[in-house]
Amino acid sequence: MLALSSRDKSPSTMRGWCEEHGLGRRVGGGTWMVSKVALAVFLDDDLRGLRPYHAGNQADPRGISYFMREGLGNLVDI
Repeated sequence: MLALSSRDKSPSTMRGWCEEHGLGRRVGGGTWMVSKVALAVFLDDDLRGLRPYHAGNQADPRGISYFMREGLGNLVDI
């Protein structure tokens, strides 16, 4: 997970993206946590790539490539 200030975006922008595109979640009703993978998919303007991510489909090649690119390949079933 990334801090809200990541990628030089304002906290309000990140919150809006989290709510609108499912890029993160609120933890304990307070702090927003942003998914590194979901944010990468979104910033690549690959909105179709968010579908398998949100569905938890770890076998999708598109999703696997984002996990690998973000250094999280150990979290997917290859």
